[in-house]
Amino acid sequence: MSFVFLMPSYAIAGEILPEPWQLEADRITSVQESEEVIAEGNVIFSREEQPGVKAITIKADKIFYNKKTSTIDAIGNISILSPEETIYSDKARLNLDTQTGVLNRISLYIKEQNLYFTGESVKKEGELTYSFKDGWVSACDTPPGGTAPWCIRSKEARVTMDDFAVLKHATFRIKDWPIAYTPYLIFPVKTKRESGFLFPEILHSNRDGSGFMAPYFIDISPSMDITLYPGYLSKRGVASAVEFRYVADSYSRGTFAINYLEDETTDYQKDPADPNDSNIDYRSDGKFRDLHDRYWVRGKIDQNLAKDLILRFDLDLVSDWDYLIEYREGMTGYSKSNADFVKGFNRGFQEESIPLRESTVELSKSWNSTVLGGEMRAVDDARSDKSLSEPVHTLPRLIFNNHPIFTFLPVSLDWDTEYVYYWREEDYGYQRLDTHPRLSIPVPLGSLVEGKMSAGVRETLYLIENNGESADPWEEGDSKNRTIVDFDINAATVLTKDYEMDIGSLRFVNHTFRPNIQYSYINSRTQKELPNLDSFDRISLANGLTYELNNYFSVGSILDEGIFSERYIGKLKISQTYDIAEARRQLKTNSNDERRPFSDILLDLNIQPLNRLSLEYHTAWDIYEDRIERYQFKGAYTDTRGDNLTFDYNYVPGTARDLTGTLTVKVTQDLQIKGDTTRSLLYDRTVSEKIGLIYAPHCWQVEINFSKTSDDQRIIFLFTLSGFGKAFEWGKDNL
Repeated sequence: MSFVFLMPSYAIAGEILPEPWQLEADRITSVQESEEVIAEGNVIFSREEQPGVKAITIKADKIFYNKKTSTIDAIGNISILSPEETIYSDKARLNLDTQTGVLNRISLYIKEQNLYFTGESVKKEGELTYSFKDGWVSACDTPPGGTAPWCIRSKEARVTMDDFAVLKHATFRIKDWPIAYTPYLIFPVKTKRESGFLFPEILHSNRDGSGFMAPYFIDISPSMDITLYPGYLSKRGVASAVEFRYVADSYSRGTFAINYLEDETTDYQKDPADPNDSNIDYRSDGKFRDLHDRYWVRGKIDQNLAKDLILRFDLDLVSDWDYLIEYREGMTGYSKSNADFVKGFNRGFQEESIPLRESTVELSKSWNSTVLGGEMRAVDDARSDKSLSEPVHTLPRLIFNNHPIFTFLPVSLDWDTEYVYYWREEDYGYQRLDTHPRLSIPVPLGSLVEGKMSAGVRETLYLIENNGESADPWEEGDSKNRTIVDFDINAATVLTKDYEMDIGSLRFVNHTFRPNIQYSYINSRTQKELPNLDSFDRISLANGLTYELNNYFSVGSILDEGIFSERYIGKLKISQTYDIAEARRQLKTNSNDERRPFSDILLDLNIQPLNRLSLEYHTAWDIYEDRIERYQFKGAYTDTRGDNLTFDYNYVPGTARDLTGTLTVKVTQDLQIKGDTTRSLLYDRTVSEKIGLIYAPHCWQVEINFSKTSDDQRIIFLFTLSGFGKAFEWGKDNL
């Protein structure tokens, strides 16, 4: 005799189910003789996470559980959910003890990599291992009966979570079209960082020929990795790179990278005896390049040694002036590398056109009102002309800045002290000690005017050294000093007015006017006898009045929700200086000399008429010649779709008329076109231009970039399959 117990809308566990499993359903039937449990309607068979046991939830229309064999048979709309994976199936038999079984018409979704595996018949060979027959894998979420944008079909496949997927007789397909076949394919299926190949970069340029770079990522630990970039350029030779990264804690990290090119090209001059011969002169500057071992070594460290004790290290070495200019683009080029360092360390490298590359070590300690710091700075000279003056190294620089707070006095003190030792292998160098205490006090000018007065004394001592031949002999000995007295007084007021209006949602325009006038005085004896290696060695004398007219504008609006909002829309600043010393200067005899005490009028305008549109205009007007000395006009616009436009126009009469522009257009949700150009209107030539196309549906991406300079044309191609991109670049952006 058998006993059947019906339990509608129940949840059971304990004696009927092995721990820690639980069963919920609309209807549960327990057959005592056969030790079976039949659950029907919205069945949920689950266990919670426990030490050594992961959480899992099985849902189905109907589940048969056999207590003797510890197996379940699930039918209809089956889903199996765990932290790492989601499985959908029509029919399944699973052994709860061995975690094995058979599933029909399965779809396995791996969350970490966004990969889908499907198969008509699948064997579950363990907790994390599956064997597929006649299946495919893709990163594209394809509806039933639909065709994936891309997939890899295989006769057989074996997938092990946190290990690898092995596909036999695999065919890569775009839509239903077979593109490539391989009898054997293996790739990682990991939820943790793992070593593996990244997608390669393919390029072609006039100067380099065709080439590629196939990066390989090496996971050393969760906080440390190396990426190797082996590559080759058909006209140049081996082009490779390596990058090392580590993270010690939230405030301590480091990155180092090396690019190397075994350059097989050589510039040479025309043979006068050969009428068919011609120059090969890169950049046509008369400098013939024959360097074969070319490189760029760079790196940065931010290290928090103790509370408020910070170490920063910057490394920048390059083999020659041209290297960074030639290789701006690409996955290891200057542009991308500099952007990566800015993102990771909030600072990048000097512009690629600067041949004197600086490497520094900085150590600083800060307190509430005091900063103590030190710096060593070495300069790598990448100039081809070694007859130029020797670069100056800083060995070392020490600073001490103290700003004590006097709560009982309306006085503030700023005391800045610096010691620096400038050294050169040839020519002169020096040691310099500079100290500059400065007192500031408020000046009572009434309730409507704010005033401030400050005065200071700067004392500078020099100890000069000569190394080899010096172009500047020091006739008065090897020590110098300088004393500078400075004084300034400033007065300002603030006037503001709201102009009421009722135009749409606009309710008022606010204008805040802050006029400011300042007298500045800096006096010192002549500085011509002092060495001159940085801006501190030549401090401009001053005796003049400067006015500033600062205007700030904002608008107030009522939003649709009835909420009041105020938005900044612009700033206008006009300033000019009257030089009292120039007005009193004695005129030269027998010349057309004239006094010009008024400086150029400077105008700075910033406006933001729309939330996403900003415009700037900066100019200098010479009142004596009645002409513009220079101006800059730039702007930026970004719309809600993601389109972006920027431009920057610089004008200096007879010197520069340069226009730089960038444009990004999001043609569709998946297609983006971007470009930038720099053009010299003065010389009627394009300095550089670049256009790129990015097509990125939800499960793959192709990027094509074309760049052109006066020296070269280059095209770079990069193709990425989502899911497989992650499979091949574990943790590349995780540090």
